[in-house]
Amino acid sequence: MNYLRKIGLFTILNCICLLTGCNTHKHDFEILVDYSDCKTTYLTGQDFNPEGLKFKRVCKECGLEEKLTSFVMLDGDELTEDIEEVSVRVDKKIVYIPITVKNSYKVACCGDSLTYGHAWPNEAYPVYINDYAEHVFEIKNCAENGLSITGYGGSYNNPNQRYQLRDVYNTSISFNPDVVILGLGSNDATGWANAKDQYEERYKELIDSYIEKLGEGVKFIMIVSPPTLNPNSFNIPNDVIKNNVNPIQRELAEEYGMEMLDLRELFEEKEGGYTSFIRPGDGVHLSVDGAKFVAEQIAQILEQI
Repeated sequence: MNYLRKIGLFTILNCICLLTGCNTHKHDFEILVDYSDCKTTYLTGQDFNPEGLKFKRVCKECGLEEKLTSFVMLDGDELTEDIEEVSVRVDKKIVYIPITVKNSYKVACCGDSLTYGHAWPNEAYPVYINDYAEHVFEIKNCAENGLSITGYGGSYNNPNQRYQLRDVYNTSISFNPDVVILGLGSNDATGWANAKDQYEERYKELIDSYIEKLGEGVKFIMIVSPPTLNPNSFNIPNDVIKNNVNPIQRELAEEYGMEMLDLRELFEEKEGGYTSFIRPGDGVHLSVDGAKFVAEQIAQILEQI
């Protein structure tokens, strides 16, 4: 009887071991960290942000995995350029997270005349970004009047003159930016009959080209094109932007995991209306107030990237 009881107890213990993924050995755990969803590039003076860090311990012998949720940051305050990693205590062990600390981020502002400034480049939104930023960003205006994603619409209305084929695109690449701001679509709306079948595909080609040339670490801000006044001096149809261009911009931002600045939504929510954000007698381009508003929104996003 005792023999049978012993056999039964052994069987139960063996089943427990099998269910836990091992036999009777003592676990030898190593700590693994996943920081793919964690911010790893910082500006001098910023504090390390542990949001997105994931830890687990894995037995080297049997592969048993356990998720770990408790950890203690050992450093990471007021980062300086010489710091290449921060340390975290997890499960009585210390894990190191590689980081990059820079004096400034390079930001390429890519787009059409809404970015370039049309006849007022000294009053374009890139000029004002650092007025609203806590840190200093190196800003380059890589835009040109009349450009579009497809080449249709705008000043060119020629598929061989789309943004990716212009010198400003090459300038944006050679600048080697950390952040690329994309603001293209208003001009495509004027040539939408030809642009509609290519707009999304061409935009993806542009985004993919930046990732290929600048690396997976490049960050993007997608600008959802703002409304225009109707009528306006350039015959840019507000309804086409709203109903056709804007939805694709939002979808691409979500698909690529971009930061998004939805100027359509922000302008339309402005108390008292958004006409003060647009040049009088123009109906399309940003006024000084509009440019400063956009710059302020971008500065807030840059501080968080």
